[in-house]
Amino acid sequence: MKLIDRIALKAAAVAAGEAQYFTGKPCKRGHIAPRSTANSTCMECDREKYHQRSEQRIVQMREWREANPEIWKSACKRWREANPEAVRNHRFKRDRREQNGPGFTAAQADAIFEAQGRRCANCLKKLEKYHADHIVPLAAGGVHDIKNIQALCASCNCKKHKKDPFAWARENGRLL
Repeated sequence: MKLIDRIALKAAAVAAGEAQYFTGKPCKRGHIAPRSTANSTCMECDREKYHQRSEQRIVQMREWREANPEIWKSACKRWREANPEAVRNHRFKRDRREQNGPGFTAAQADAIFEAQGRRCANCLKKLEKYHADHIVPLAAGGVHDIKNIQALCASCNCKKHKKDPFAWARENGRLL
């Protein structure tokens, strides 16, 4: 693609109010990705640079917040006032987490999967991937805790859904 064609594509995107445009031509690093209308940079290159500097940004932001607590508090207050629905959703989710138990980590779920011999707890099929299933479903009052987790295959987990564990065992011929 000629330079004139790329310039025309960018101009058309700017005129249409677009933030990005696509040339179909690889950038210097070989990405075939959209480019920014602001500075013609490859969006994939920008994404990579952003992730490479993430630790540095976190440290800088923490230092800024500590140095400017009043500005930070007022900015947070303005955001909360402008976004009451998001605040309500955040509080609801936090309250649900606290009510339903402490939760568990992926490492804890993996340990259960290994303890089950990498098999589905219901059909005993050998698994590569598993679903972490609540033995007593949250909808039935179960807690979101590692003590209430088992590894199931996708099929069994979907069939079990939110059934009572005793009814589920009876359906599978494990209880009379």
